[in-house]
Amino acid sequence: MEQSSYPACIGLSKIGKFGRVYELWNNMTSCPTPWYMRLIPMKFIKWDRKGSYIFYGSIMLNMKNYISDLWKERDYDNNWQTKSADLHKKKEFEHFSKLIVKTGKDICDTLGYDVEDLIITDMWANVLKHNEHHPVHTHSNNFLSGTYYLQSDQGASIVFHDPRPAADVIVPRKKEKNTYNSSLLSYASRTNRAIFFPAWLPHWVQQNKSNNKRISIAWNMQVKGQVGEHHEFQSANF
Repeated sequence: MEQSSYPACIGLSKIGKFGRVYELWNNMTSCPTPWYMRLIPMKFIKWDRKGSYIFYGSIMLNMKNYISDLWKERDYDNNWQTKSADLHKKKEFEHFSKLIVKTGKDICDTLGYDVEDLIITDMWANVLKHNEHHPVHTHSNNFLSGTYYLQSDQGASIVFHDPRPAADVIVPRKKEKNTYNSSLLSYASRTNRAIFFPAWLPHWVQQNKSNNKRISIAWNMQVKGQVGEHHEFQSANF
């Protein structure tokens, strides 16, 4: 894959002085999406028109082997997750964690936030076997969350739900479903794909219809320092 100067994007819906610009990171074509996230080009990433990829094979292999060893020692079988959420503190995940932090800071910068620092609070692995899924949930007490697919046959898509309770009060009949008139947005869990999203955004994972395991790494991130504005009496310090 040739490295491009074009930024890999995740559900980007950018409002600028020339109106709204739509980009979708999995095919690099113009497409409207309701949530704004951006992945800036950086050291560990290459991409083509199908998406963005971590290209250091040894990093991926080390992480996968570490998770596989934990999986072999599991004491339960269904919807398995690592017991602790401290993978970002393990040497096998050191480079990957730096990439996640750098990307998170780039996202904050692109969104126009003045963030003193951004840290990973949790990082864990998930293994979904055939017909397993994750129910709808959010990631409380964090600012950004994300997931990276170490192994997937594009089954078990992650689905995001519009959290506005009044959004479906009046819904005209649809000529066709699109991202403008849908309350759902899904992304296939493709191997080597990473997705960042606001931690408050409700989401779930569809059933894994593949006979192969779906292995993913998930994380939460929190801002450090002051948040909010003093003059609005809504500031706090983390």
